[in-house]
Amino acid sequence: MTGSFSLLQPVKEKNMEMVIEEIIIDSINDFRVNFMLFSFFLGNRYKVL
Repeated sequence: MTGSFSLLQPVKEKNMEMVIEEIIIDSINDFRVNFMLFSFFLGNRYKVL
C-alpha cells in the first residue's frame, strides 16, 4: 500500500503544477484580451472625441 502511494505522489504533484500553470496562462490570456478590448474601446472614444 505504501509502495503504490509513493508511486502516485509525484504524479499528483506534477498534475497540480500543470493545473497551476494552465490557470496562470488562462489568466494572462484573459488579461491580454481584456486589454485589447479596452484599448480598442479607448481608441474609438478618442476618435469620436
